[in-house]
Amino acid sequence: MPARFATCWRRRESEPLRTPHFREAGAVSNVLGERLARALDAFSKRDEEAALDCLLEAWRASGAQPLADVIQQLSDWRCAGLTPLDMSSWLYDFTRWHPLDIPRLLAGFVEDAKRMLPEAVQEGLETLLRWPRDPRMIPPLLTLLQMPVAEDAQVLKALCAALGHVGVRYDVQPLREQRDRFAGRPRMAGWLEQAIHAGLSRQPPDVDAEPQAHCHALQAAIVERAAVEQREAPTREALLARIRAAPGDDEARRVLADLLLAVGDPLGEFIALQYDPRADRARIAQLLDANRVRWEAGLGSAVTRGWTRFERGFPVSVQLRGTGSRYGIAEPGPAWSTVEEIDWNEGRVRAHWDAEDAEDWGQWLLHPHLRGVTRHQRVSPYIASLLTSSPLPLRHLGISKGYGTCDDALFDALANLPRLSRLSLSDATALQVAACAQSRLASRLEHFAAALEGEWSLTVRPGAGTPVQATLVSPSGARGLAEALRAAVPLGSRALVLRGTGQLSSPAMAHLRAAATTYARVEWL
Repeated sequence: MPARFATCWRRRESEPLRTPHFREAGAVSNVLGERLARALDAFSKRDEEAALDCLLEAWRASGAQPLADVIQQLSDWRCAGLTPLDMSSWLYDFTRWHPLDIPRLLAGFVEDAKRMLPEAVQEGLETLLRWPRDPRMIPPLLTLLQMPVAEDAQVLKALCAALGHVGVRYDVQPLREQRDRFAGRPRMAGWLEQAIHAGLSRQPPDVDAEPQAHCHALQAAIVERAAVEQREAPTREALLARIRAAPGDDEARRVLADLLLAVGDPLGEFIALQYDPRADRARIAQLLDANRVRWEAGLGSAVTRGWTRFERGFPVSVQLRGTGSRYGIAEPGPAWSTVEEIDWNEGRVRAHWDAEDAEDWGQWLLHPHLRGVTRHQRVSPYIASLLTSSPLPLRHLGISKGYGTCDDALFDALANLPRLSRLSLSDATALQVAACAQSRLASRLEHFAAALEGEWSLTVRPGAGTPVQATLVSPSGARGLAEALRAAVPLGSRALVLRGTGQLSSPAMAHLRAAATTYARVEWL
C-alpha cells in the first residue's frame, strides 16, 4: 500500500465506526430552511449543479432522509448519459470537487473493480475515507459488497470502514448475507457485524412540514424538467448527430440553440452567445463555469478538466489528462467529432513504452470520431512517429520533449502526412532545425517555428517572402540562436529580423553577426 494512503488508514484502523450526531427536529428545520431555499432558487435558474451542492450541504448538516432522497433523484437525472470517471482520476486528479463527481467516480470504480487486483480496490476504498460524506456512496458500496473482490479480507475491512464513513442508515440485508457466508472467518464476520450495527443504529432526524414540502416541490420539479427533456430528446439527438457528422453545419447548431432556449437549457444560450460577436463575454464565462463539467463529460475522463475550449457551443480543443499507456483512456465517443485540436500534455507522458502501447494509441488516433482533428500540440516524438503511420488530415503539429527521438528519420516520415504544412518545435536544438530544413517535409512547410524556452525563438514562413523572425530571450542563448539561424537557411527566406540583442557582450554579438552574414538582409531591433 502506498505510504500516503497507509498513514491515513492507520489513523482510522483502531477507531470504531462512528455515528454522526443528528440534530433534533426543530434544529434540523432551522438548518434546512435557508439551504433548501437556495437550492430551489438555483434549480429555478437552471443551475441544477448549484442546487445539488446546496442539498448536499444541507444533508451534511442535518442527515435528513428526505434530503438524501432528493439528492439521489437529482443526481441520477443529471448523471444520466455521463461517462464514468476512471480510477486514476479518482486517486490523483480531483482537487476541486464538482457535485456530480462522486457518482461518476464510484460508477467507474465499480466497473474497474471487476478487473482490478484486491490491493488496488483496497487503496481506492481507503481513499474514499478522505472524501466528504455523501449519501450517494451507499448504493455503489453495497454493489461492491456483492462482488468477488469483497471476499478479500483487507478489501472487506476497507469496505466496512467506508460504509461507516458515510454515516447514514442503509439496507443491512446484503451485509447479513455476507456475514453468514463468512461464519467460519470470525474477523471478517466481525467487521460485517459492526457495519450492520452501524447501519441499523443511524436514526435520521424527523423533518418538519415546511422542509418536507420544499423537498416534495423539488422532486416534482425534477420530474417535470426531466419529462420536458425526454420529450425533446429525439429532436435534440437528431440535431446533435447532424452537427457531429458535419461540424461545419452552422444551421444545425442554430436550430439546436433555438430548441434548447425554448426549454430553458443553458446550452442553447451558450451556443447563441458564441455566435454573436457582440455577446457579453462575462455571461459566456459564467455559463461555462456553471456547466463545463457536463459539457465536457461526453469527452470522457481522457481530458483534463477545465482545459477544453469551446466554439459555437461545442468543444474544439482539448488537453489529454496525461498518461503513457492507453489503459484507462476509452475510445473517443461522438462528442469528439467537433474537436479540432489535441494538446498531448507531454510533460505527463510516461517515459517507457511497449509494442502494445503503440498499437493501442495507433488505433485510437485512427478512430472515426477523430477525423476532424487537424492540430496536435505538445506531442512527444514517439506520438509524432505514430501519427505518420496513416494519412491523417493533420495540418499543424507541435513537437515537444518526451519519449522518442526528434531526428532526421522523424522529419522525413512526417512528409507522409499529406496536409501537414505547419510545424513547431519546443525545446529545440540547432541540429533539429537543420534536420527539418533538409528533410522531404521542408518544401511543403508554410510555417515553421522553433524555440528553446528562456533562450531563443525563431519563426520562418517559407515561400511567403517574409523575413525570418528571431528573438534572443537570454544572453546565454546567443550561441544556440546563431547555430539555429544557420540551420534555418535552407528553408528559403534570405531576410532576417533579429530582436533582443541590445545588451549583449561582444563575444555573444560576434556569434550572431557571423550567423547573420548568411542572410542577404538583416534588421536589428
